[in-house]
Amino acid sequence: NIINIFFFIISYFPDYLGHSDNYILSNQLVTPNHIVPEWYFLPFYAILRSVPNKSFGVILLLLAILFLFIALEEVSWGQTFFKWETPDFLEEVNVQQETSLHNLVWFHYSLRDAIIVVSFLGGVSWWLASLFKLTHKFKQFIKYLIPDWYLSSFFIVSFILSAILKFQDILTFFISKDQEFAELILSLGFLLFVLTNYFRQSFSSLKLRE
Repeated sequence: NIINIFFFIISYFPDYLGHSDNYILSNQLVTPNHIVPEWYFLPFYAILRSVPNKSFGVILLLLAILFLFIALEEVSWGQTFFKWETPDFLEEVNVQQETSLHNLVWFHYSLRDAIIVVSFLGGVSWWLASLFKLTHKFKQFIKYLIPDWYLSSFFIVSFILSAILKFQDILTFFISKDQEFAELILSLGFLLFVLTNYFRQSFSSLKLRE
C-alpha cells in the first residue's frame, strides 16, 4: 500500500527526488537561501516561506499536520480505497474494525466528549474574547486562533448534535450514524476558519507591501 511505499523510499532512498542544491557546502551558522527540503516536506516548507508572519506560519504548519492526520484517519489511512484487511490485533481493539487510531476502544468513547468541548469553544470563543479588554495587537493575533462570530453557527450546530447524541439512549430517534453529520459540520467550520485566516493574512501582506 501507499504507506509502505512511502516508508520504503524514506528508509532506503532518502535522497530520491531530492534537490541538488542541498549538497552544496555552506556556512553551518547560516541557513542558505537556496536550500530546499526533501519532497515530502515541501508543502510545510511552502507554508513557512509564503507567510510573512512567521508565528502565524508556524500555526499554519501545525494545523496542516493536524488536518493531514485527521484526513488520513477518516479514510483509515488508505484502507477505504485499497480495501486491505484490518490486522487481527487491531481489529480486536477497534470499534469499527478499521485501521484507525481514533476508533480504538481507549479513544472512541471519549472522542465525542472532545468534539463537544471543541465545538462549544469554537462557537462561543469570539463572545468570551469580547468580554475582556484586550490590546489591539493582541486582538489581531487571536483572530488567527478563534473563529469569528459568522462562523460560530457551524460549531454551535456540531455542539448541539454531539451533545444530543451523548444521550441517544434517552432520545431514541437519534442513531450513532448521526455523529458523522456533526463531524462534517465541525470540519466545514474549521475549513472556513482556515480559509478566512488565509485571505486575512494575504490582505495584511498586501497592505504591508503598499
